[in-house]
Amino acid sequence: MVRSLVLALCCASSACDLVASLPRDPDHTLDRVHAEHVLRVGYVDAPPYASAQGGVEMNLVAAFAQAHGADVSWRAGTEGELLRALEEGALDVVVAGLDAQSPWRDHVAFTRPWVRTGETKRALAARPGENELLVALERHLAAHGPAAARLVGGEPS
Repeated sequence: MVRSLVLALCCASSACDLVASLPRDPDHTLDRVHAEHVLRVGYVDAPPYASAQGGVEMNLVAAFAQAHGADVSWRAGTEGELLRALEEGALDVVVAGLDAQSPWRDHVAFTRPWVRTGETKRALAARPGENELLVALERHLAAHGPAAARLVGGEPS
């Protein structure tokens, strides 16, 4: 009886510790953003979502960075090269009006879709495994995505 009680208390304590520590970033991406005050973001020329002149997703990410006391370090490129850099940890986020059903979903993390345009649900890409960053991005998109969705003529997703 005592053994069962001790085992139950240990399991409950371990479960509480695990739940209290979720979500987490194994590579501490969000902590690094806070410490270095820089969010590294890749963008593909994909108006109205992202371009050298700006875009709706770029504005969403810039506001996210500002809310976390960071500036954005922008890097332009092709979808393939930027998503590879994201997968390797050289970038934190990629904006490009990405389809949430992209084949890249097996290699990088996608936020929940923030807008639906026609049959396509658009999402941001984040570093794989960095769940604290992903949850923070999704909270930001939940708060600001509906207004942004109207700017691109889509429906909040």
